[in-house]
Amino acid sequence: MLAAFMSNFAATLNAAPAYIVNDIYKRFMNPDSSAQTQVRLSRIWSVIVLATGILFGLLTTRITDVMMWIVGALYGGYVMANVLKWIWWRFNGYGYFYGMLAGIVSAMIMPALVEKILGHGVNALYLFPIILVLSIIGCVLGTFGSKPEDEDTLKKFYKNVRPWASGARSATK
Repeated sequence: MLAAFMSNFAATLNAAPAYIVNDIYKRFMNPDSSAQTQVRLSRIWSVIVLATGILFGLLTTRITDVMMWIVGALYGGYVMANVLKWIWWRFNGYGYFYGMLAGIVSAMIMPALVEKILGHGVNALYLFPIILVLSIIGCVLGTFGSKPEDEDTLKKFYKNVRPWASGARSATK
């Protein structure tokens, strides 16, 4: 069990800074950043991710609560974004991002909010529908708040990926 924990934690600790630096910092903040800057930021984010993981571990009292949050609440944050990306031509990266963001933030806030309103905790599975709806709202607002993808890009994607069936004819032919 310790080996499984260590391998998972090590993979996360190695991957998270790369995602943050390459996918956020380099893409949106400073595309011309030097390799030295990227390495320095990766090291800083490694420490931040490590500290966050340790803090989360120290604050967690029951693994069941974490599992219920992951299964019941967090799924609501990414189910719709992952469904819409295959079935809605207008859906784009902004819709995906804001749908995920709305779902994840609401999954973090809803349990505490519901406990404050009701005076007692609620199983995270019961919050799934609310979080799912908030995620859908984020997907729709993010998608319509940005411009659609280029039609040629969409046609090329559907021609190459053919998402609905491996043997089906491409809709773009």
